[in-house]
Amino acid sequence: MGHTGKASSSFIIRIWWESNEEANKTFWRGRAEHIQSGEVFYFETPEDLIRFMMQCLKEVPAQSRAEGKGSASGRE
Repeated sequence: MGHTGKASSSFIIRIWWESNEEANKTFWRGRAEHIQSGEVFYFETPEDLIRFMMQCLKEVPAQSRAEGKGSASGRE
């Protein structure tokens, strides 16, 4: 399979309900793992998840350039 020249990143995201019976509230919680770096992030809002993912994605182009050096295709 050839290298397409496009940077990509993978995440595993798990979302679940939690409840606080004392406060009589239920809310979403989640865990995201960035596969390339192994970084794990717990979140409570979609905005927090997006912020984490955007931070990880900012780092992808630099990683891809470093990995692309010395590739089997010889293309830079």
